[in-house]
Amino acid sequence: MKTLLVLVLTALLLIGCAPCDNEIISTTPSPTGQYNAVVFHRGCGATTGFNTQLSILPAKRQLSGGGGNAVILDGQDSLSVEWGSPRLLVVTTHGYPRSYKSVGSVGDIVVEYRHAP
Repeated sequence: MKTLLVLVLTALLLIGCAPCDNEIISTTPSPTGQYNAVVFHRGCGATTGFNTQLSILPAKRQLSGGGGNAVILDGQDSLSVEWGSPRLLVVTTHGYPRSYKSVGSVGDIVVEYRHAP
C-alpha cells in the first residue's frame, strides 16, 4: 500500500511539472557557416513567464531543450545578433531588459554587447 501511494504521488508531481518549450525566433549563420547564433523564446509554464535567450551552436547541432548558453533576458525582449567576423558575435539589446546571463565567450566565439534605446 505504501509503495502504491509513493507511485501515485510521484506520478502527480510529474504531471504537474510542465516541460519548457523553446520557440526559435531567428538563426544567423556565421560567415564561414561553422556556427549558428540561435535566438529563441523559452517558456516553462504559467508560473514562470517567457524569456529571450541566445545559444551559439556548431552548425550541425540543433537547439536542444535546454537554456541559452550565451544570453538569457527577462521577457520577450528584442535581441538582434550580427556576426562581426567568423569568431565575433555582436549582440544588441533594445530597451532595458533585465539580464540573467550574458557571457563574454562561448568556446572560441567572442560575444560583444551593445545597447540600442
